[in-house]
Amino acid sequence: MQTVAAEPPVELKSYVADESLNRWFHRREISPRMINYVGFACNERCRFCYYLESIESKTTTNRTTEENKKQIREGRKIFRKTQIEFTGGEATIRPDFPELVAYSKELGYEEISLITNGLKMSNLDYCKKIVEAGVNDVLFSFHSYEPEKHDWLTQIPGSHRRLKQAVENMISLGVPVRFNSVITSENYKDLTPHLEFLCTFAPWSINLIMFNPSEETADYNAHDAIRFTSYDEIAGYLSEAITMFRDRVKALNIRFMPFCFLKGHEAHVRNYWQAIYEGKEWDSLLHIGYRIGWPKTIAAALVGLVLLPWSVARYGRKNLGTFLAELVETTRVKYLFSHVKGCRKCALRKICPGFHKDFLKSYGRDQKVHPYEDLPLIRNPVYFAHPRYDFKFPGLMEEQKRSEASVGR
Repeated sequence: MQTVAAEPPVELKSYVADESLNRWFHRREISPRMINYVGFACNERCRFCYYLESIESKTTTNRTTEENKKQIREGRKIFRKTQIEFTGGEATIRPDFPELVAYSKELGYEEISLITNGLKMSNLDYCKKIVEAGVNDVLFSFHSYEPEKHDWLTQIPGSHRRLKQAVENMISLGVPVRFNSVITSENYKDLTPHLEFLCTFAPWSINLIMFNPSEETADYNAHDAIRFTSYDEIAGYLSEAITMFRDRVKALNIRFMPFCFLKGHEAHVRNYWQAIYEGKEWDSLLHIGYRIGWPKTIAAALVGLVLLPWSVARYGRKNLGTFLAELVETTRVKYLFSHVKGCRKCALRKICPGFHKDFLKSYGRDQKVHPYEDLPLIRNPVYFAHPRYDFKFPGLMEEQKRSEASVGR
Protein backbone atom coordinates (compact mmCIF):
# COMPACT_ATOMS: atom_id res chain seq x y z
CA MET A 1 0.00 0.00 0.00
CA GLN A 2 1.43 3.35 -1.09
CA THR A 3 1.84 5.93 1.63
CA VAL A 4 2.58 9.53 0.57
CA ALA A 5 4.13 11.19 -2.43
CA ALA A 6 7.71 12.35 -2.07
CA GLU A 7 6.88 15.65 -3.79
CA PRO A 8 3.60 17.59 -3.96
CA PRO A 9 1.80 16.74 -7.22
CA VAL A 10 1.11 19.32 -9.91
CA GLU A 11 -2.42 20.09 -8.70
CA LEU A 12 -1.09 21.05 -5.26
CA LYS A 13 1.42 23.53 -6.70
CA SER A 14 -1.34 25.07 -8.82
CA TYR A 15 -2.96 26.44 -5.65
CA VAL A 16 -0.10 28.88 -5.32
CA ALA A 17 -1.13 30.57 -8.56
CA ASP A 18 -4.11 32.18 -6.80
CA GLU A 19 -2.30 34.34 -4.29
CA SER A 20 -5.55 36.03 -3.23
CA LEU A 21 -6.42 32.90 -1.24
CA ASN A 22 -3.44 33.50 1.02
CA ARG A 23 -3.53 37.27 1.41
CA TRP A 24 -4.08 38.93 4.76
CA PHE A 25 -7.52 40.32 3.85
CA HIS A 26 -9.20 37.06 2.88
CA ARG A 27 -12.40 36.70 4.90
CA ARG A 28 -13.02 34.05 7.53
CA GLU A 29 -16.28 33.59 9.42
CA ILE A 30 -17.21 31.16 12.13
CA SER A 31 -19.78 28.42 11.50
CA PRO A 32 -23.49 29.38 11.76
CA ARG A 33 -24.15 26.13 13.64
CA MET A 34 -24.28 25.61 17.39
CA ILE A 35 -24.16 22.35 19.30
CA ASN A 36 -26.51 21.23 22.04
CA TYR A 37 -25.20 18.45 24.28
CA VAL A 38 -28.45 17.12 25.69
CA GLY A 39 -26.51 14.90 28.11
CA PHE A 40 -24.04 12.04 28.03
CA ALA A 41 -26.11 8.94 28.73
CA CYS A 42 -25.97 6.50 25.82
CA ASN A 43 -27.40 3.17 24.70
CA GLU A 44 -24.12 2.05 23.09
CA ARG A 45 -20.63 1.52 24.50
CA CYS A 46 -18.41 2.36 21.53
CA ARG A 47 -14.83 1.32 22.20
CA PHE A 48 -13.53 4.66 20.89
CA CYS A 49 -16.11 6.87 22.68
CA TYR A 50 -14.73 10.14 24.06
CA TYR A 51 -16.91 9.70 27.14
CA LEU A 52 -16.57 5.94 27.61
CA GLU A 53 -14.78 6.23 30.93
CA SER A 54 -17.49 8.41 32.49
CA ILE A 55 -20.26 6.27 30.98
CA GLU A 56 -18.73 3.08 32.35
CA SER A 57 -18.18 4.65 35.78
CA LYS A 58 -21.74 6.02 35.72
CA THR A 59 -20.55 9.59 36.32
CA THR A 60 -22.18 11.01 33.17
CA THR A 61 -24.27 14.12 33.55
CA ASN A 62 -27.55 14.93 31.83
CA ARG A 63 -29.11 18.35 31.42
CA THR A 64 -32.71 18.97 32.30
CA THR A 65 -35.25 19.96 29.67
CA GLU A 66 -35.20 23.57 30.84
CA GLU A 67 -31.38 23.72 30.84
CA ASN A 68 -31.35 22.52 27.25
CA LYS A 69 -34.08 24.95 26.24
CA LYS A 70 -32.14 27.82 27.79
CA GLN A 71 -29.09 26.96 25.69
CA ILE A 72 -31.20 26.55 22.54
CA ARG A 73 -32.85 29.92 23.19
CA GLU A 74 -29.54 31.69 23.81
CA GLY A 75 -28.05 30.27 20.64
CA ARG A 76 -30.86 31.72 18.55
CA LYS A 77 -31.69 34.96 20.39
CA ILE A 78 -28.25 36.06 21.57
CA PHE A 79 -25.77 34.45 19.17
CA ARG A 80 -28.10 34.52 16.13
CA LYS A 81 -27.32 30.97 15.04
CA THR A 82 -29.39 29.58 12.18
CA GLN A 83 -28.45 25.91 12.62
CA ILE A 84 -28.45 23.61 15.63
CA GLU A 85 -27.11 20.09 16.07
CA PHE A 86 -28.18 17.79 18.88
CA THR A 87 -25.73 15.28 20.29
CA GLY A 88 -24.87 13.47 23.52
CA GLY A 89 -24.33 10.71 24.51
CA GLU A 90 -27.37 9.76 22.48
CA ALA A 91 -30.08 12.38 22.17
CA THR A 92 -32.85 10.03 21.01
CA ILE A 93 -33.01 8.11 24.29
CA ARG A 94 -34.38 11.22 26.01
CA PRO A 95 -38.20 11.31 26.24
CA ASP A 96 -38.07 15.10 25.76
CA PHE A 97 -36.02 15.03 22.54
CA PRO A 98 -39.00 15.65 20.19
CA GLU A 99 -39.98 18.55 22.47
CA LEU A 100 -36.49 20.07 22.20
CA VAL A 101 -36.59 19.74 18.41
CA ALA A 102 -40.02 21.38 18.20
CA TYR A 103 -38.80 24.22 20.43
CA SER A 104 -35.83 24.80 18.11
CA LYS A 105 -38.14 24.95 15.10
CA GLU A 106 -40.41 27.39 16.92
CA LEU A 107 -37.44 29.69 17.59
CA GLY A 108 -36.58 29.80 13.89
CA TYR A 109 -33.61 27.48 13.42
CA GLU A 110 -33.45 26.72 9.70
CA GLU A 111 -31.50 23.48 9.97
CA ILE A 112 -32.10 21.14 12.90
CA SER A 113 -29.62 18.31 12.88
CA LEU A 114 -29.06 15.19 14.93
CA ILE A 115 -25.91 13.15 15.52
CA THR A 116 -27.04 9.62 16.35
CA ASN A 117 -26.16 5.94 16.53
CA GLY A 118 -29.58 5.19 15.03
CA LEU A 119 -30.67 2.45 17.43
CA LYS A 120 -33.99 4.01 18.40
CA MET A 121 -34.55 5.33 14.88
CA SER A 122 -34.87 1.80 13.52
CA ASN A 123 -38.51 2.40 14.49
CA LEU A 124 -40.18 4.21 11.58
CA ASP A 125 -42.90 5.74 13.76
CA TYR A 126 -40.27 7.37 15.95
CA CYS A 127 -38.52 8.75 12.86
CA LYS A 128 -41.80 10.24 11.67
CA LYS A 129 -42.30 11.83 15.08
CA ILE A 130 -38.96 13.67 15.14
CA VAL A 131 -39.21 14.69 11.48
CA GLU A 132 -42.63 16.20 12.14
CA ALA A 133 -41.08 18.01 15.12
CA GLY A 134 -38.42 19.56 12.85
CA VAL A 135 -35.39 17.32 12.29
CA ASN A 136 -34.22 17.93 8.71
CA ASP A 137 -30.63 16.68 8.74
CA VAL A 138 -29.10 13.55 10.32
CA LEU A 139 -25.47 12.58 10.89
CA PHE A 140 -25.32 8.83 11.51
CA SER A 141 -22.36 7.10 13.17
CA PHE A 142 -21.54 4.12 10.93
CA HIS A 143 -18.17 2.49 11.57
CA SER A 144 -17.99 -0.60 9.38
CA TYR A 145 -19.82 -2.10 6.45
CA GLU A 146 -19.40 -5.48 8.15
CA PRO A 147 -22.15 -6.14 10.72
CA GLU A 148 -19.87 -8.12 13.02
CA LYS A 149 -17.17 -5.46 13.08
CA HIS A 150 -19.58 -2.56 13.61
CA ASP A 151 -21.30 -4.46 16.42
CA TRP A 152 -17.91 -5.23 18.00
CA LEU A 153 -16.92 -1.57 17.93
CA THR A 154 -20.23 -0.42 19.44
CA GLN A 155 -20.40 -3.40 21.82
CA ILE A 156 -24.10 -3.78 21.00
CA PRO A 157 -25.20 -6.92 19.08
CA GLY A 158 -27.49 -6.05 16.20
CA SER A 159 -26.53 -2.37 16.14
CA HIS A 160 -25.47 -2.56 12.47
CA ARG A 161 -28.84 -3.99 11.41
CA ARG A 162 -30.79 -1.41 13.37
CA LEU A 163 -28.64 1.48 12.15
CA LYS A 164 -29.07 0.43 8.52
CA GLN A 165 -32.82 0.40 9.04
CA ALA A 166 -32.67 3.84 10.65
CA VAL A 167 -30.82 5.28 7.64
CA GLU A 168 -33.37 3.77 5.27
CA ASN A 169 -36.20 5.16 7.40
CA MET A 170 -34.91 8.72 7.23
CA ILE A 171 -34.22 8.53 3.52
CA SER A 172 -37.78 7.30 2.95
CA LEU A 173 -38.97 10.43 4.79
CA GLY A 174 -36.90 12.69 2.53
CA VAL A 175 -34.30 13.70 5.12
CA PRO A 176 -30.69 14.16 3.92
CA VAL A 177 -28.18 11.91 5.65
CA ARG A 178 -24.50 12.25 6.46
CA PHE A 179 -22.07 9.77 8.00
CA ASN A 180 -19.34 9.77 10.64
CA SER A 181 -16.94 6.83 10.63
CA VAL A 182 -14.27 6.64 13.31
CA ILE A 183 -11.13 5.07 11.86
CA THR A 184 -9.29 2.72 14.20
CA SER A 185 -6.82 -0.13 14.00
CA GLU A 186 -9.78 -2.45 13.44
CA ASN A 187 -11.34 -0.89 10.36
CA TYR A 188 -8.81 1.24 8.45
CA LYS A 189 -7.95 -1.55 6.00
CA ASP A 190 -11.62 -1.79 5.01
CA LEU A 191 -12.12 1.81 3.87
CA THR A 192 -12.83 1.04 0.21
CA PRO A 193 -15.68 -1.46 0.76
CA HIS A 194 -16.96 0.64 3.67
CA LEU A 195 -17.27 3.79 1.53
CA GLU A 196 -18.79 1.74 -1.27
CA PHE A 197 -21.45 0.64 1.23
CA LEU A 198 -22.08 4.17 2.54
CA CYS A 199 -22.37 5.60 -0.97
CA THR A 200 -25.36 3.33 -1.64
CA PHE A 201 -27.32 5.72 0.61
CA ALA A 202 -26.31 8.80 -1.45
CA PRO A 203 -25.12 10.78 1.61
CA TRP A 204 -24.49 14.52 1.55
CA SER A 205 -21.11 13.99 3.23
CA ILE A 206 -18.86 11.38 4.81
CA ASN A 207 -16.49 12.20 7.66
CA LEU A 208 -13.61 9.80 8.24
CA ILE A 209 -12.45 10.63 11.76
CA MET A 210 -9.01 9.46 12.84
CA PHE A 211 -9.32 8.11 16.37
CA ASN A 212 -7.64 10.47 18.81
CA PRO A 213 -8.59 10.50 22.49
CA SER A 214 -10.14 13.80 23.54
CA GLU A 215 -9.60 15.90 26.63
CA GLU A 216 -11.84 13.53 28.60
CA THR A 217 -10.16 10.27 27.63
CA ALA A 218 -6.47 10.86 27.04
CA ASP A 219 -4.50 8.07 28.74
CA TYR A 220 -7.62 5.88 29.03
CA ASN A 221 -6.19 2.36 28.73
CA ALA A 222 -9.41 0.79 27.44
CA HIS A 223 -8.74 2.52 24.11
CA ASP A 224 -5.49 0.62 23.55
CA ALA A 225 -7.28 -2.16 21.67
CA ILE A 226 -8.35 0.15 18.83
CA ARG A 227 -5.46 2.60 18.52
CA PHE A 228 -3.55 2.77 15.26
CA THR A 229 0.21 3.14 15.54
CA SER A 230 1.29 4.61 12.20
CA TYR A 231 -0.05 7.57 10.26
CA ASP A 232 1.97 6.49 7.23
CA GLU A 233 0.27 3.09 7.24
CA ILE A 234 -3.24 4.47 7.53
CA ALA A 235 -2.54 7.25 5.00
CA GLY A 236 -2.12 4.78 2.14
CA TYR A 237 -5.61 3.39 2.62
CA LEU A 238 -7.06 6.89 3.02
CA SER A 239 -5.38 8.13 -0.15
CA GLU A 240 -6.80 5.23 -2.13
CA ALA A 241 -10.27 5.81 -0.72
CA ILE A 242 -10.22 9.55 -1.46
CA THR A 243 -9.16 8.94 -5.05
CA MET A 244 -11.97 6.45 -5.58
CA PHE A 245 -14.81 8.30 -3.83
CA ARG A 246 -14.10 12.05 -3.85
CA ASP A 247 -16.38 12.58 -6.86
CA ARG A 248 -19.13 10.23 -5.64
CA VAL A 249 -20.05 12.17 -2.53
CA LYS A 250 -20.67 15.90 -2.23
CA ALA A 251 -18.16 16.26 0.62
CA LEU A 252 -15.53 13.77 1.78
CA ASN A 253 -13.70 14.92 4.90
CA ILE A 254 -10.66 13.44 6.64
CA ARG A 255 -10.57 14.69 10.20
CA PHE A 256 -7.59 14.98 12.56
CA MET A 257 -4.90 13.90 10.08
CA PRO A 258 -1.70 15.93 9.55
CA PHE A 259 -1.77 17.35 6.02
CA CYS A 260 1.59 15.95 4.99
CA PHE A 261 0.37 12.35 5.08
CA LEU A 262 -2.21 13.08 2.40
CA LYS A 263 -0.32 15.15 -0.14
CA GLY A 264 -2.47 15.83 -3.16
CA HIS A 265 -5.65 15.47 -1.09
CA GLU A 266 -5.35 18.65 1.01
CA ALA A 267 -8.84 19.86 0.06
CA HIS A 268 -10.29 16.97 2.06
CA VAL A 269 -8.26 17.41 5.27
CA ARG A 270 -10.14 18.96 8.20
CA ASN A 271 -8.27 19.56 11.42
CA TYR A 272 -9.32 21.84 14.28
CA TRP A 273 -8.22 24.91 12.36
CA GLN A 274 -10.41 24.08 9.38
CA ALA A 275 -13.50 22.71 11.15
CA ILE A 276 -14.33 25.93 13.02
CA TYR A 277 -15.12 27.73 9.74
CA GLU A 278 -17.11 24.90 8.19
CA GLY A 279 -20.83 25.48 7.75
CA LYS A 280 -21.98 22.11 9.09
CA GLU A 281 -19.53 22.03 11.99
CA TRP A 282 -20.00 23.73 15.34
CA ASP A 283 -19.18 27.23 16.49
CA SER A 284 -16.23 26.30 18.70
CA LEU A 285 -16.71 29.29 21.00
CA LEU A 286 -20.21 28.15 21.95
CA HIS A 287 -19.12 24.51 21.97
CA ILE A 288 -16.42 25.13 24.57
CA GLY A 289 -18.47 27.72 26.45
CA TYR A 290 -21.40 25.37 27.02
CA ARG A 291 -19.17 22.31 27.45
CA ILE A 292 -16.75 23.49 30.13
CA GLY A 293 -18.34 26.76 31.26
CA TRP A 294 -17.85 30.40 30.30
CA PRO A 295 -15.26 31.34 32.97
CA LYS A 296 -12.86 28.68 31.65
CA THR A 297 -13.67 29.67 28.08
CA ILE A 298 -12.80 33.31 28.78
CA ALA A 299 -9.54 32.14 30.37
CA ALA A 300 -8.82 30.04 27.27
CA ALA A 301 -9.41 33.10 25.07
CA LEU A 302 -6.94 35.12 27.12
CA VAL A 303 -4.34 32.35 26.83
CA GLY A 304 -5.02 32.24 23.10
CA LEU A 305 -4.41 35.96 22.84
CA VAL A 306 -0.89 35.33 24.15
CA LEU A 307 -0.27 32.22 22.05
CA LEU A 308 -1.72 33.37 18.72
CA PRO A 309 1.05 34.87 16.54
CA TRP A 310 0.28 38.42 15.44
CA SER A 311 0.70 37.44 11.81
CA VAL A 312 -2.33 35.15 12.20
CA ALA A 313 -4.32 37.34 14.62
CA ARG A 314 -4.25 40.23 12.13
CA TYR A 315 -4.93 38.03 9.14
CA GLY A 316 -8.37 38.19 7.56
CA ARG A 317 -11.50 40.28 8.00
CA LYS A 318 -13.62 38.82 10.74
CA ASN A 319 -16.28 39.63 13.30
CA LEU A 320 -15.74 39.52 17.07
CA GLY A 321 -17.24 36.05 17.42
CA THR A 322 -14.85 34.62 14.85
CA PHE A 323 -11.86 36.27 16.50
CA LEU A 324 -12.80 34.97 19.97
CA ALA A 325 -13.39 31.48 18.56
CA GLU A 326 -9.92 31.55 17.00
CA LEU A 327 -8.38 32.50 20.34
CA VAL A 328 -10.14 29.67 22.16
CA GLU A 329 -9.27 27.21 19.40
CA THR A 330 -5.61 28.24 19.62
CA THR A 331 -5.53 27.28 23.31
CA ARG A 332 -7.31 24.03 22.56
CA VAL A 333 -4.91 23.11 19.77
CA LYS A 334 -1.86 23.92 21.90
CA TYR A 335 -3.28 21.83 24.74
CA LEU A 336 -4.09 18.77 22.63
CA PHE A 337 -1.58 18.78 19.76
CA SER A 338 2.10 19.22 19.13
CA HIS A 339 4.46 19.59 16.19
CA VAL A 340 7.53 17.38 15.98
CA LYS A 341 10.96 18.48 14.83
CA GLY A 342 10.30 17.91 11.14
CA CYS A 343 7.24 20.19 11.23
CA ARG A 344 9.31 23.31 11.90
CA LYS A 345 10.25 23.82 8.25
CA CYS A 346 6.84 22.91 6.81
CA ALA A 347 4.93 25.59 4.87
CA LEU A 348 1.66 24.39 6.45
CA ARG A 349 2.78 24.66 10.07
CA LYS A 350 0.42 27.60 10.73
CA ILE A 351 -2.71 25.69 9.66
CA CYS A 352 -1.85 22.13 10.72
CA PRO A 353 -1.82 21.27 14.45
CA GLY A 354 0.49 18.27 14.01
CA PHE A 355 0.09 15.15 16.14
CA HIS A 356 -2.21 14.50 19.05
CA LYS A 357 -0.10 14.61 22.22
CA ASP A 358 -1.62 11.36 23.42
CA PHE A 359 -0.35 9.66 20.26
CA LEU A 360 3.15 11.09 20.76
CA LYS A 361 3.15 10.03 24.39
CA SER A 362 2.28 6.48 23.36
CA TYR A 363 4.50 6.12 20.31
CA GLY A 364 7.28 8.70 20.69
CA ARG A 365 8.11 12.09 19.23
CA ASP A 366 10.45 10.74 16.57
CA GLN A 367 7.61 10.50 14.06
CA LYS A 368 8.49 10.63 10.38
CA VAL A 369 6.80 13.53 8.61
CA HIS A 370 6.77 14.80 5.03
CA PRO A 371 7.04 18.61 5.29
CA TYR A 372 6.00 20.95 2.48
CA GLU A 373 9.22 22.77 1.71
CA ASP A 374 8.61 24.14 -1.80
CA LEU A 375 5.48 26.20 -1.03
CA PRO A 376 5.14 29.69 0.46
CA LEU A 377 4.04 29.87 4.09
CA ILE A 378 0.30 29.12 4.15
CA ARG A 379 -1.66 31.23 6.66
CA ASN A 380 -5.25 30.78 5.53
CA PRO A 381 -6.69 27.73 7.37
CA VAL A 382 -9.16 27.01 4.56
CA TYR A 383 -6.70 27.72 1.75
CA PHE A 384 -6.98 24.26 0.22
CA ALA A 385 -10.76 24.10 0.58
CA HIS A 386 -11.22 26.58 -2.24
CA PRO A 387 -12.40 26.10 -4.94
CA ARG A 388 -13.52 22.48 -4.36
CA TYR A 389 -15.35 23.11 -1.11
CA ASP A 390 -16.09 26.84 -1.12
CA PHE A 391 -19.81 26.04 -0.60
CA LYS A 392 -18.97 24.59 2.83
CA PHE A 393 -17.36 27.72 4.25
CA PRO A 394 -19.68 30.74 4.72
CA GLY A 395 -16.79 33.21 4.72
CA LEU A 396 -15.53 32.01 1.36
CA MET A 397 -19.02 32.12 -0.10
CA GLU A 398 -19.63 35.70 1.02
CA GLU A 399 -16.24 36.78 -0.28
CA GLN A 400 -17.01 35.21 -3.65
CA LYS A 401 -20.42 36.93 -3.86
CA ARG A 402 -18.85 40.32 -3.14
CA SER A 403 -16.18 39.73 -5.76
CA GLU A 404 -18.74 38.73 -8.38
CA ALA A 405 -20.91 41.76 -7.55
CA SER A 406 -18.00 44.18 -7.94
CA VAL A 407 -17.12 42.67 -11.33
CA GLY A 408 -20.73 43.01 -12.49
CA ARG A 409 -20.90 46.73 -11.70
